[in-house]
Amino acid sequence: MDAAERDTAIDDLIELVVAVDGLLQKQTALDVRNFATSTGRALTDDENQTLHDSVQKAKRYTFIESGVTHPNFLELCGEVHTSAQQERVQTASATVL
Repeated sequence: MDAAERDTAIDDLIELVVAVDGLLQKQTALDVRNFATSTGRALTDDENQTLHDSVQKAKRYTFIESGVTHPNFLELCGEVHTSAQQERVQTASATVL
C-alpha cells in the first residue's frame, strides 16, 4: 500500500470504530431498558445512569478498546503506519473510549 492507501485505511478504521461505538450506545440503552423491564424495577435516574455507564464501558472495552490496544495490533500498526497515522487512530479512539 502506498501512503495515500494507508491514509484511506486509517480513515476507514476510524469510521468503523465510530460506527461500532454508535451501535454499542444503542445496544446499551436497550440492555438497560430490558434489565429494568425484566426485573420489574423502576430505576431511579441515578441508578439508570450508573447502570448505563457501566454497561457502556464494558461494551466499549470488549468490542473496541481490547482490539485497538492489543499488542499485536499495535505492533502491526507500528510496522505499516507512520507515527502521524498512529496518532490519528489513538486520538479518534480516545474520543470514544
